[in-house]
Amino acid sequence: MPIALLETLDAYLDSAPRSSSTVERIGPFSLFIGTGPWSYYARPAPGLGADVDRADLAAVIARQRELAQAETFEWVCELAPGLADLARAAGLQVRMLPLMALTSPPPRMQLAGLYARILEADDTRLPAAVAAVDVGFACPGTALGPEGCGARDRQIASIGGRIAVTRDLIRKGDALLVAVEAPCGPVAAGSALPRGPVAELTGIATLPAWRRRGIGALVAAALASSVCERGARIAVLSASDDTVARIYARAGFTRVGTIGEASGASCEFVDELASENQASQGRRTEGVVGLH
Repeated sequence: MPIALLETLDAYLDSAPRSSSTVERIGPFSLFIGTGPWSYYARPAPGLGADVDRADLAAVIARQRELAQAETFEWVCELAPGLADLARAAGLQVRMLPLMALTSPPPRMQLAGLYARILEADDTRLPAAVAAVDVGFACPGTALGPEGCGARDRQIASIGGRIAVTRDLIRKGDALLVAVEAPCGPVAAGSALPRGPVAELTGIATLPAWRRRGIGALVAAALASSVCERGARIAVLSASDDTVARIYARAGFTRVGTIGEASGASCEFVDELASENQASQGRRTEGVVGLH
């Protein structure tokens, strides 16, 4: 895979969460601490993925626990080749996701009776679009299911403050949202986070009752077209598995690498490393005492 492209995407992935988080640097890691309704993760700072070691990972996990933050990590595997093994050794559950990019204009896509629309910040359909995404992610995979527009409407009451935050991000130009509409309203939606020449497509989901119609590809193509019109040269996304990756391939995306995700460290790992550090400090102290 072209390393220069992966480095460009890695720099973008480091910058994208910063509008909704504060950042703490812990060794080679940047720990993103959410300031809104979304939680974030730690990831190696650009150019430092190869420098991660066991102690660095434990230091981040300890800080995440101190903050009562989920123990989650994200990285570009080709740029941090040893991190997956370190994460597994720490008891983390590791997933490998296809990293996909689009560097040319996406194909124009249309589906009968369905319309892809960019929603402005004050659009009254925005809560229903966000709720459709919630319902879609609550039913992972690509299988058909009974959850349709009724389930979406019931979900709206549970969204809470995310709508206000989403409207603010759209107003500031930090995000845009595309919804695919049927006569019953939004049945799928997704977001894009443009930052200079790169934009990530994220949170794409379809109501289970409306799956298997090409709607996911339509959302991806509409988002990619929108960010290209706004000056982005590269659209990037991570697919949850190879089946979903094939959906995005219909919108012109190709695989360029692999995203690693890890979560849920074991308590034993951090406790073991703390004991090792204490023992190491004791040995150093004994050595100093012996010199007198």
